[in-house]
Amino acid sequence: MSTHDDGTESLLDLEEVGPAPRLTVWQRLRRGVGWLLALVLCALAAISLWPDLLAPRLALSEVYPFTQVIALRSLLALGLAVLGVIVTVAAVVRTVRREGGQRTSVVGIVLILVAGTHFWALDQRGLDLHAADVARPVTTDSAAWDGSVTVYSFNTYKSQTGLVDLGVSVRGTGADVVVLPETDASYGVRLAQLLAQDGYRFRVFTSLGKTTTGIDPTSVANPSTLGSDTLATTVLVSTGLGDYERAARPAGLGAGNLVLKPVGDATLDGRTRPTIVGIHTVAPAGDGTRADWLSSVSAAADQCTAQGSATIVAGDFNATLDHEPMRDLPACSDVASTTGTGGLATWPTSSRTALLGATIDHVIVNRTTWLPQASKVLDVEGSDHRAVVAVVSPRD
Repeated sequence: MSTHDDGTESLLDLEEVGPAPRLTVWQRLRRGVGWLLALVLCALAAISLWPDLLAPRLALSEVYPFTQVIALRSLLALGLAVLGVIVTVAAVVRTVRREGGQRTSVVGIVLILVAGTHFWALDQRGLDLHAADVARPVTTDSAAWDGSVTVYSFNTYKSQTGLVDLGVSVRGTGADVVVLPETDASYGVRLAQLLAQDGYRFRVFTSLGKTTTGIDPTSVANPSTLGSDTLATTVLVSTGLGDYERAARPAGLGAGNLVLKPVGDATLDGRTRPTIVGIHTVAPAGDGTRADWLSSVSAAADQCTAQGSATIVAGDFNATLDHEPMRDLPACSDVASTTGTGGLATWPTSSRTALLGATIDHVIVNRTTWLPQASKVLDVEGSDHRAVVAVVSPRD
């Protein structure tokens, strides 16, 4: 309000200090709808932190396409963070221009907080890209085995990974057990023969065929005669763990799975020998595969206790610890999450970094017998997966 030279006030100024105009019904409706949309966006973002809050009636982690979104938690967190920053900046601009901005500010802040919580959860599981070396001495004589087990799990992408690249990687870890989903027996035998040149000795088991006692690589002159069915899961077991045989496979595990148990005594001089379960569950390719995926992941997780207290389950689970079947692992531990690498992505390698993607390859052990010691996520050329290496020792 201003005063003229004659001491009078202008009519316009008097109108400016009058009561604010009342909102019309339409304006109130628009404002209400705006706040409703803002709250819905905030709720959707928050639900990503607890997708199975209404389980078992409604577990969103089991529903397509939320299954895929939740699996890619690191990408989800990054997307929410970027969107949150953009929305918050827009809110600041609107506030400076006196164009409102309250609703926008709330949405931006909530998105940033949710993204930060996702990153925190991943960090709690472990994002150690430079984990300590897990290499252990090669043990081929069961009398020299110290009771610890190094498990190397890697999906070879239909046996397309270079043998030399994989052989070098396995050799560098001193693995006792090598679990290879999407790998035929021919590839497994050739890998064992390659490793034998450096002093490793393995027996080779495959989920397909009738062989129960394993294949001695030294007795196979032409591995190509063993077949090339890439639906198989192939497992190499070091002779340092003693003799193994393939046991009956439980129903519902999906294609390419096998159970290996020690032949005869389950111990060697008082040291417990593991029961080994190689896993490759059904992939959640769409809503039509939901039931098969869900049942196979649930069955795979159950094997950790169903096969006994000395069980080690490893392979491609096609599920993360954020999916309902993997959230509760009674008496069992995901070795990577226990030892600082459980937040790293094992798929897909096209992300170019283990910080982005899904953690769907696991090594899970029964806590009654095994104590997680170390883990590492490794890049190996020729596959869309990364390798997971886990070291466990017997509990005292």
